[in-house]
Amino acid sequence: MKCLVLLALVGFAAAQTGGNNNNRFQGQFVWDLLKPALTAGEVEILLASRDANNYPTYNGIPQTSFACNGRVGFYADVDAQCQVFHRCDINGNMTSYLCVNSTIFNQITLICDAWYNVDCANSPQYESYANSRLYTDLPLFDTPPADYLTPAQRAQQAADQQAVGGAGSQAGQPTAQQRPQASASRIQARPRPAGGQLRVNTLPARAPNVRSAEIVVQPAGQAQAGRTQDGVDQSQTQDQTQQ
Repeated sequence: MKCLVLLALVGFAAAQTGGNNNNRFQGQFVWDLLKPALTAGEVEILLASRDANNYPTYNGIPQTSFACNGRVGFYADVDAQCQVFHRCDINGNMTSYLCVNSTIFNQITLICDAWYNVDCANSPQYESYANSRLYTDLPLFDTPPADYLTPAQRAQQAADQQAVGGAGSQAGQPTAQQRPQASASRIQARPRPAGGQLRVNTLPARAPNVRSAEIVVQPAGQAQAGRTQDGVDQSQTQDQTQQ
């Protein structure tokens, strides 16, 4: 009877420990924990750099200090630069595996992933993320809501909003082409003297080399005389026509 009670207490403590560890990731989805994904161009640049072979190349499983120590699940071996991972079953048995060259074990997704997608040194802090859901009715990963955005998408959205905000602030300041131009002409009127002439000067706004056109308005009863473009006196033309 005492043994049964002891086993029940151990099982309850283990469940509580697993639940508390997994609570650290509550509200976080798998994409929130993974390293930011590289674009195809960034991968090409990385593979062409001196860091292109910055990954372990074991041909066999090396001997390390890793031990299950009561843990259950799949665990990256940091001592082997995560190219090796171990499976610890519920009976305490350990089975070791080796990822192919250029890939290492991803403690978050529990798969061998490209070496540049994995932060091997931080693998121990994610040991309870997926392993705590093994041998339970829980899904390995929670399904994010429909409006969920990955960290990369949120960063891109923030950059787009910042760009739109900058463009909007600039739009409030009219450019040289958008500034309202002065009217094509300015009319300057002088007061009409008694019995005199009214002169209205029309000055072009941006034509300094063009002479101002002068419009002369004479009072009624005075003879209207002017010259046409060919220099002929209009009053003489009218007299000749009447004769």
